Amino acid sequence: MTPVLVTGGAGFIGSHTCKALRNAGFLPVSYDDLSRGNAAAVKWGELVTGDIADGRLLRDTLIRHRPVAVVHFAALAYVGESTENPGLYYRNNVVGTLALLEAMRECGVRYLVFSSSCAVYGVPAVVPIQEKDSAQSGQSIWRDQDDMRAHAGRLRRSFPAEMDRIALL
Repeated sequence: MTPVLVTGGAGFIGSHTCKALRNAGFLPVSYDDLSRGNAAAVKWGELVTGDIADGRLLRDTLIRHRPVAVVHFAALAYVGESTENPGLYYRNNVVGTLALLEAMRECGVRYLVFSSSCAVYGVPAVVPIQEKDSAQSGQSIWRDQDDMRAHAGRLRRSFPAEMDRIALL
């Protein structure tokens, strides 16, 4: 089976993604610090317990499993908590994502699915929310989706030319 690394794989969305990957013929490898996830939810592949900002463990995991892609769900997503403790969210969501991207670049993993929080859209006027919809101020410290997209574009340009598949969800 072809391995896929799922960060946050012990969480609700991550564990369901692992199940879907396994049913599609992939071998999911969950990477989770278990601060919000549950080890019992990891049923379709191996669990690697570690912090998303631990570049060494990320590299070791990528070298050991050789995944063809990474699905990144290891972000913290509570809006209220993010406004009360922005440092925790910055460290995990920004610094941790950078550590993951650097490890991917060093290990030659070319494909990334990155899931960000829909909380940046606030209470939408129309459902379903579209990618082009504007973020609403005051909902989250991560509300400036345009800045996030610009930052993701800069990160993508730091990868080799052959890394051409980054999906932002």
